[in-house]
Amino acid sequence: MKKTISVKLLIAFYALFCGCNSRQNSAIGVVQTYAQSIVNIDLHGAISCIENGEEVLSYVAEAAGTSMSDMEDMVQMIRSACANGLGPQMSYEIVSQNINGDYGTVSVAFTIEMGYGERAGSHTYTENIPVYRYGGVWWIGEGHTEDIMELWSRIKNITEFYGSF
Repeated sequence: MKKTISVKLLIAFYALFCGCNSRQNSAIGVVQTYAQSIVNIDLHGAISCIENGEEVLSYVAEAAGTSMSDMEDMVQMIRSACANGLGPQMSYEIVSQNINGDYGTVSVAFTIEMGYGERAGSHTYTENIPVYRYGGVWWIGEGHTEDIMELWSRIKNITEFYGSF
């Protein structure tokens, strides 16, 4: 019981002082933080924009037969490769927003630039990111849920993106 409470306090502390929470007072703010985290290859920053994201990411790592430490090592390796010109460079631009009360979508154009070999060039794609407000805080996703599988599907794109390098 004490360990569970300690882990939850650690996650709450992290969410309060790191990642997305400082920008979650608006739909655009949460999407900007999320998109910048994707561009910076900051897994925890992106996950912090998803309600209960850290807890779900731990579940995903366990289900995949790996550890959070191994996942963090993989992300660090990708980040280092990109910093050394061995991976794509990314940028983003907020294109539009459609917010109706506590729900909406924000369209983001991501540009990926490859600077070497046959894959040299750039590609831009637009992603419509769903957002919702729950408890006065904006999150990435379709709406508040306690279902672990629904939450897992929300972070699946992030983890698949990092694994595609």
